[in-house]
Amino acid sequence: MVDHSARVEELLGEYRRNRERLAAKQRELAEIRASAGARDGTVTATVGPRGTLVDLHISQEAYHRYRPEELAAEILRATAAARDDALSRAADALDEVLPAGYDPQALLHGATGLSGADAPVSAERYGRAAFRPDAAVRPSGRRVTEEAGEDEEDFEHRDWVTGGRRGPR
Repeated sequence: MVDHSARVEELLGEYRRNRERLAAKQRELAEIRASAGARDGTVTATVGPRGTLVDLHISQEAYHRYRPEELAAEILRATAAARDDALSRAADALDEVLPAGYDPQALLHGATGLSGADAPVSAERYGRAAFRPDAAVRPSGRRVTEEAGEDEEDFEHRDWVTGGRRGPR
């Protein structure tokens, strides 16, 4: 009988190293902050790692310089620029730990990050009708669309924590 204990210990060590590396990467991602501002310095937006606004500075001068809709546009521009910077930093950090073939930008934008034959089913691949949120829902909880004529499970009222349904049935 072959003793596999050395191989098991090697695999456990590799697992622990990978787990610690991923935990460190997660801490690094959580600390990402990016700021951007209006060209005149009157507005500065700061976002967190997912591009969520975490701080906004508007100088008194901005209230005198801009009409409300112009100020709103400056805030949106600054926030978008900061978000793009934060997501770029996060993608760079993720690129170091993702397996080959993964696109960190796609992953950060909610896609799987896979491309080619490994990519999941998409609306573009099989027609948008099967993925429409306004499709009819059968009592079984499955959607059906006129165009596709196919069922699609409705997860809108699914409580993922308890595994049950919530809200209207």
